[in-house]
Amino acid sequence: MLNPLFKTPENKPKALGEELFEDVSSFFAWYEWVRHANDSPDGIRDLLTIMLITQCQTLTTEQEKEAMEKLEAVREKLDGGTMRFDQIPEAINRILDFLVEANPRSRLIYYALRIEISMRLKHKSPSDELVILMEEMMKRVQAYMPTIQAEAIAYRLEQFLESPLSDKDIAELKNHLWTLMK
Repeated sequence: MLNPLFKTPENKPKALGEELFEDVSSFFAWYEWVRHANDSPDGIRDLLTIMLITQCQTLTTEQEKEAMEKLEAVREKLDGGTMRFDQIPEAINRILDFLVEANPRSRLIYYALRIEISMRLKHKSPSDELVILMEEMMKRVQAYMPTIQAEAIAYRLEQFLESPLSDKDIAELKNHLWTLMK
């Protein structure tokens, strides 16, 4: 689901979210390199989710800045020895929670990604129609989706995550989401 890395020439101002994306990407690369194969995948998953949110440019400048400060605080605690390696996933999760709590557009992306992950963990590959629907939501949330519409869709996605993911539930979700996106 992640888009290709975006790059801007050095003389152009960075797009909204791009600086946070670069910081998170750097941290991701370091973390992936030093973590053990049997460590929890939660930190990696949350870092990838933050990267997707930044690429969809759903954050405000203030949210991006505060998230960068929170990530820098994690780095400083690691460098200073006041944070253990096994505490990284929890710290990254708090940053993700911050980004998702007050921003319905980011929350929509978060829940859409969680649905895809949940389906794959239950050995259900998302249907082509559901993949197209999720991609369309990502495009709309990035381009022009009003906050109230994002809130309604995020709420429905959250409800869906709490369901058993039956074929009937998936069909109802698709129909309901297409209606909400009109």
